[in-house]
Amino acid sequence: MRLAPLAVVCALATVAAAYPDKSPIRRAIRAQMGRFRACYENALLKDPKLEGKVVAKFTIGVKGDVVDSTATGMPPIDSCIADVIKTIKFPAYGSTMVVNYPFAFAPR
Repeated sequence: MRLAPLAVVCALATVAAAYPDKSPIRRAIRAQMGRFRACYENALLKDPKLEGKVVAKFTIGVKGDVVDSTATGMPPIDSCIADVIKTIKFPAYGSTMVVNYPFAFAPR
């Protein structure tokens, strides 16, 4: 079965800390875009009309590791999105940060 191209949009992250530059977080997320698409593509096999938004909330630890990750908005892919984020290594910032990162998924 050949799937149609997918539209995956990442909006700007909100960081619950006084952190001036969000671009390293966006780069780290975008580097894993193929894995996020795979979460969505697997769910599309079961529901070809699936589309919507997922908000991932995660905590980046002092050393850049993800210490907590959840995602809500599209139950068929929420846990997959959260699991991918748990594996991402972010730059170490010297303090813990809570990030809310929205994704929008839709078949094109």
